[in-house]
Amino acid sequence: MTARRRLQQLLAWYPANFRRRFGEGMLYAWTEEHRAARSAGLLSRLGFWIRTLAHAALFGVLERVSSGSPSRQRAPSRGKRAFSLENVRNDLRIALRGLSRAPGFTVTAIITLALGLGGTAAIFTVLNRVVLDPLPYPQPERLVELTNRVPGVAMDAEWNMSTAQFVYFSEQSTAFDGMGLYRGFGANIDTPEGPHRTSGWSVTAGVFPLLGATALYGRVISETDDQPGAPDVAVLALGFWRRQFGSDPSVIGKTFSINDTPYEIIGILNGEARMPGAVQGALGDLWVPMQIDRNGYFGNNHVFPMIARLAPGITAEYAEQELAALTARLPERFPDAYSTAFFERYGFRTRLTPLRDAVIGSVARTLWIVFGGVGLVLLIAITNVANLLLVRVEGRQQELSVRRALGASGWSLSRHILVESCVLALSGGALALLLGLWGVPALFGLAPETLPRGDGLTIDATTILFTLALSVVVGICLAAYTGLHMRGGGLSQLVLGERSTTSSRDKQRARGGLIIAQVALAFTLMAGAGLLLQSMTRLNKIEPGFESEGVVTAGIYLTPGRYTDDLDIWATYQAMLDRIRAIPGVSAAGMSQELPVLANFGCTVQGFEDPQVIERIKNAGMTTCAGQEPTTPGYFEAMGIPILQGRGFSDEDNADPTRGAVVVSRAFAQRFWPGEDPLGKGVMPSGRSEGPPYHVVGVVGDIPAGALDGGPAIAVYYPIVHNPNTPRRWDWWSPTSMSLVVKTSLPDPVDLAPQIRAAVRSVDPTVPVAQIASMETIVRASIAQFRFTAFLLGISASIALLLAAVGLYGVVSYVVGRRTREIGIRIAVGAAPSRVSLAVVATLLRLVLTGLIVGTGVAILTTRALRGLIFGVEPTDAPTLIGAAAMLGLVACLAAWIPARRAARIDPVEALRAE
Repeated sequence: MTARRRLQQLLAWYPANFRRRFGEGMLYAWTEEHRAARSAGLLSRLGFWIRTLAHAALFGVLERVSSGSPSRQRAPSRGKRAFSLENVRNDLRIALRGLSRAPGFTVTAIITLALGLGGTAAIFTVLNRVVLDPLPYPQPERLVELTNRVPGVAMDAEWNMSTAQFVYFSEQSTAFDGMGLYRGFGANIDTPEGPHRTSGWSVTAGVFPLLGATALYGRVISETDDQPGAPDVAVLALGFWRRQFGSDPSVIGKTFSINDTPYEIIGILNGEARMPGAVQGALGDLWVPMQIDRNGYFGNNHVFPMIARLAPGITAEYAEQELAALTARLPERFPDAYSTAFFERYGFRTRLTPLRDAVIGSVARTLWIVFGGVGLVLLIAITNVANLLLVRVEGRQQELSVRRALGASGWSLSRHILVESCVLALSGGALALLLGLWGVPALFGLAPETLPRGDGLTIDATTILFTLALSVVVGICLAAYTGLHMRGGGLSQLVLGERSTTSSRDKQRARGGLIIAQVALAFTLMAGAGLLLQSMTRLNKIEPGFESEGVVTAGIYLTPGRYTDDLDIWATYQAMLDRIRAIPGVSAAGMSQELPVLANFGCTVQGFEDPQVIERIKNAGMTTCAGQEPTTPGYFEAMGIPILQGRGFSDEDNADPTRGAVVVSRAFAQRFWPGEDPLGKGVMPSGRSEGPPYHVVGVVGDIPAGALDGGPAIAVYYPIVHNPNTPRRWDWWSPTSMSLVVKTSLPDPVDLAPQIRAAVRSVDPTVPVAQIASMETIVRASIAQFRFTAFLLGISASIALLLAAVGLYGVVSYVVGRRTREIGIRIAVGAAPSRVSLAVVATLLRLVLTGLIVGTGVAILTTRALRGLIFGVEPTDAPTLIGAAAMLGLVACLAAWIPARRAARIDPVEALRAE
């Protein structure tokens, strides 16, 4: 009887047996639970069938299959007595004794299961922490993030909120019972060790109730602190308070300087309040009020993240409809910031996203993919152990026949196999947890800092319960599968000493099916890992448009109030650069506001001297926005960004800002002046249409916009000193915070750090130098999350390949052992040993080939899930699939050749004597 037919019998028989044993009431409850599970989610359905399988294994399914006799031959009361604590205890003792007598089988099975369960537990740890755990805020299910979709800029363009939107929505909206606006900022503070750069958050008072943040001492920011003209106050983060003030509660009411401005300390936060989206280590040290003048000027500056809480009974759909209506009235309320033409041109609209989805982002999809990968490893481990159990049960056929002849029921034999399987699975789970206590922190110590909520990952109670529950499920599945393929032994076979030289056709099919499943699963996982490896190789070969080797970077932060104007700021930077360039080993040095691969360059609307440019861009359905970067002379040379036309910046461009020099990227020139010479063309920052324009003096090579695999940045580089004749409101102009880049010939460019600090402080001792790192480190960090995903899937694929090899080797070794007499006879009658080896290998390779065919189909379907993770390669990349198949085939040949070679050396006389 085929396994499929037996499964059909099992499913058909289960309700009837359930009714006979437990009555119509229990059957009704089972039916109702089944109906409820079908209408629920995937996890509910999965849990229902796990419980059904457990009931089936514990209450008699295996007896019917293994004994070959109808269950009605046993009285119902006996079945109930059979599952007593004493019987289970006896079976446990027998199982432990039997497993201890077969140490090879026991150790192999436990280690195999530990590999599968350990990987699953490790990934579940991070999945549970990052994705499944609710956000650490009150009523997290009602928290949302508000953003703006701007398809007229780009299909996936998304802007933060403006202060105008916050003011209007907080006044008019009824769908929310709380709103908060915030923005990160950097601050210079004085410490006993010298100037220090720290980070903080400028927030509205509504942020604290949304985050559930309270004060350990003092109070948090209130609405009165948000009013323009209110005293400057600050709330300190708990960690910052402990580091800088020695946990002294008397600091409440005292003042300290932030960017040379005195702030009164009004409170110490109770615990670490993490802002939504803040990555590891980015908690912030300071919290200051965002004082918004509700009657003042409002610009179209969408740089503020915003969170809100839905009012009770309000759905997200209703809230979005209300936001759409309010957004449409923004031009009426703020005509200086918004216009109807702006909305029509850019498709501007406000949307909300559950805060959990906004915080986790695409990481959730990545983690589910990795979890699926380790799930495949676990399935391969289960098939390996299932094969081992089949072999073990078949080898114990005589023992089982004796026990049956002495009166043991089929239930007791099945219960024994169930207990033994659960012992193995729980032992594997315990070993997995033991290794995980050390391995999980070490493994996720390699995780990138951009992993949200990823700090302090370790195995907790939830992971322990999940692993133990999963181990029990694995044990039940192993017992059920073994019972389905157990051959009933009779007394006649025992008395006659009947023994077949080959396994039954049904058992051969079972083992063959397991081999095919192993190969298919391993191939699928290897194909996915291969695609990520290909992507990593291509990422490493990308020409980013700049040179990272031999470049050191650092953040230079001037205190704004100490400088009168842009000319004063430029004089300070110029003096610093002169001293840095004089350091031995330095060939070039310069500054820009942001660094490649770390900057997304934003999208600030540009004005043009030639109105036809704007008309052409408008007709093409594009926007005139670009990234604006204040940049000093020497920056392009230090970064190795080539100057394609014209020249870079010179000191004279800042000394005489009325010259209006500007440098653009090649992508900028091609977009706005296609087929034209961009030199001399006029452009005006921030969409200005008045005053003298800046003129292009040079075109430089493209660098990535954001990530290394991003498209070319549409960038325009401005001098540090702006043109005084251009009408002001330079909201984007912030030259007091710059990124220094230094090109050096030293083997490790970071060795220049002391000299750089000394050079900066020789000009202004109050300026902190922070975030010193090599450009190569920054580039590696930009793809760290991708690299970490590839690393995890690569480990999973390697374990899968190892388990598949061990499983194939074990099966072939077993087949050779069972066919010793047959092989001896063949060699005795003249068969060549090489043909015997080839026959053994060919038998396995047919199954492997079938598994590869099945695995190819599965891989083509499943690897599509990697489309957002891979770069420069298609999910169905033929070379990757062929390479994975070739590697798996090679391992299969090696696994089969070793026992096949042993089979060819069998002595016919010894083989016949052994029988």
